[in-house]
Amino acid sequence: MPLTFDSIRALALKLPDVEDSTAYGQPALRVKGKILAATGHEPGSFAIKMPIDRRDELIAAAPDTYHVTDHYRPHAWVLVRYATVHPDALPELLRTARQTALAATKRRR
Repeated sequence: MPLTFDSIRALALKLPDVEDSTAYGQPALRVKGKILAATGHEPGSFAIKMPIDRRDELIAAAPDTYHVTDHYRPHAWVLVRYATVHPDALPELLRTARQTALAATKRRR
């Protein structure tokens, strides 16, 4: 069965304080008001919050799965291709995205 944002949503909603949402009219997931994952930005991919150093490691290790566009380059996000991401990687990606979003929330207080 192909991976979809619904699959991502089902996993993410098992994490504490994660809620279904939208961002710019597209499906998204938030934790304490901060976006941790979203779709609709790049065909065939979803965006997930990720520290830039970790993002760069992911891209170097698996460029067919992880990538970034010029729009996302200065921000703590990575694009993940549905067709090539291994489902076993998703729980850790989502936990990292949640922690990254929560850290951004704490810095703004």
